[in-house]
Amino acid sequence: MFALGLVIAGCSFEHHGEDSVSKQFGSDYFGAGGSLNLTDPVAGDAMLAGGHVATAGEVKGDLIAVGGEVSIGGSVGDDLYVAGGEVQVDAIVAGNARIAGGDVALGPATTVAAGCR
Repeated sequence: MFALGLVIAGCSFEHHGEDSVSKQFGSDYFGAGGSLNLTDPVAGDAMLAGGHVATAGEVKGDLIAVGGEVSIGGSVGDDLYVAGGEVQVDAIVAGNARIAGGDVALGPATTVAAGCR
């Protein structure tokens, strides 16, 4: 068996199950894996990538999410960038929203203050 440890000054990685990894770096949140479900508030930006990505809490900065199935809920304090095979957005976005996907749906709670493309 081979074990590899990665140490970056001021950083540590947190493993969630067998298929995902996340890291809080200052006020920003990074997550990658097969299935991610972000429900805790994020004081800065959040960057998420995975097979199934879901958010339901508040992200005070930008939210960047990519995945096979992406569901964005809650609120985004700045800009939203999302791409995926199936994208569902039902969130309040204070800035711009850039959304791309094979199947895109905007829910009834969706508001985008600055514009949507």
